[in-house]
Amino acid sequence: MNRQMQGLIAAACIAVIAGVGYYVWGEFSSYRARVAEEAEVESVRAELFDLAEAKSYEPEKVRMMCARLREKLETELKDNDMAKQAFVNCRVLRYAD
Repeated sequence: MNRQMQGLIAAACIAVIAGVGYYVWGEFSSYRARVAEEAEVESVRAELFDLAEAKSYEPEKVRMMCARLREKLETELKDNDMAKQAFVNCRVLRYAD
């Protein structure tokens, strides 16, 4: 009976440790995904500020650049995929309507 109880306790401990490990790994994975997404958003934001030749405290310059980009997309930049993606980034980051 004593050996059976020890085996049962050992199995329960292993199950608890496995469950905690699974939970911790899931939280760590979601944390890494969030950090990667935030880094990507920051990279895109920095690119927009570079294109607008704006400092980090000058979002109005970025808004003006996005507005000009929108106008030019209808005419001279109609077939420019890079300009289209830049405008998509403007919209996603809410620098354009």
